[in-house]
Amino acid sequence: MDQDLDKSPSLKSSDKVAYSTKNLLNILSILNVTATILTALPKSIALGRSLVELDASFNNLPLLPTNIGYGLQNLERFSIQLKKHRYFLASLSEMHFLKYLDKHMNEINGIPNSIGRLTKLEVLNLSSNFNNLMGVPDSIIDLKKELDLSNNQISG
Repeated sequence: MDQDLDKSPSLKSSDKVAYSTKNLLNILSILNVTATILTALPKSIALGRSLVELDASFNNLPLLPTNIGYGLQNLERFSIQLKKHRYFLASLSEMHFLKYLDKHMNEINGIPNSIGRLTKLEVLNLSSNFNNLMGVPDSIIDLKKELDLSNNQISG
């Protein structure tokens, strides 16, 4: 932790932790919180503007912060497997540098057309997700080098 921060009598310890977390998120490029029994990611995760890789798999995260895509615009790899996610957040389409998205083994019930806005996306793994997926949006077809929809029930 910053030495000046440790010596500061005006900051409470909770303020020091918040300050440290914010500074840490500003310099981290890779954050792996896999299997850490997390039940939520803090909204401050969006402050991680230098993050290029985030893996939050194998936790109990039914929801992601709604602002995550707006803040993590430099993210290239995002893994969030084995959760209970049912939706794609609208802000995910703002991750313009995203190349790899792994959301397999969730409970996602559809693929939004906005997925086509991820023009750098090369790998999209949505295997083992859908109970009954009614087709795949046209916006996804030309964007991916690898698209994994295995172990899903696709109709339409």
